Amino acid sequence: MNAPAVAAAPAIATQDLFVKVPQTTLPNGRVVPAFEVGQYLCSKGPDGRAVVTAEDTPWTDISYHDARRACADAGYALITESQAIALALQ
Repeated sequence: MNAPAVAAAPAIATQDLFVKVPQTTLPNGRVVPAFEVGQYLCSKGPDGRAVVTAEDTPWTDISYHDARRACADAGYALITESQAIALALQ
């Protein structure tokens, strides 16, 4: 027997999805404090602000300096090299 049909709820974009990365000690002994990283690639929201969503396409046509500014304007920061290494070691 099939379950009764239920109307699907409208899709709502969930913004600013991040995952926590615990404090990590790199192989050279450097300690990288715990931080959060976007669960998805950054997108350009309808208001022009940087957002992290599963639904939107990645924001690719942007320079490094503009990306830093867009992240700062949204209250974020680009991932650092040591944070990227810590993430890779997880």
